[in-house]
Amino acid sequence: MRYTIRRITLPSALRIGLAVGWLVALPPSCLLAALLVPLLQRVYATLAGIKPIELSVFGQEILRLDVLESLQMQETLATLQWVDANSTTTLLLLTLVLVVLGSVLLVVVLLLFCLAYNLIARLGAGLDVELEGRMR
Repeated sequence: MRYTIRRITLPSALRIGLAVGWLVALPPSCLLAALLVPLLQRVYATLAGIKPIELSVFGQEILRLDVLESLQMQETLATLQWVDANSTTTLLLLTLVLVVLGSVLLVVVLLLFCLAYNLIARLGAGLDVELEGRMR
């Protein structure tokens, strides 16, 4: 028997995307989070190592230049300090956020694919499937 798939319903595509999306997004999310946490820790170590520049003459401070304060990065430094102190929590939260974003992206791509397929199938270029009946 030969059949042609004329249309893929969006609710069925959405169900499949939601059911499988998190599973597809999980491995790259874990990998990316595992790479980002040490990177954020290195950024913190680098920023924490930046000390204010002080210029003094005869023991009198003439100029004090705090680069982090000038760039208003004190809150960023505090956030990165929390990330450094709570690396396991950061890894889990980052993985969760990336899984959710990846799942949403996959669902959107799947829905766009279905819309495109439905338009193409309307023109008669649908997917042909050949089925064979068997008795068990």
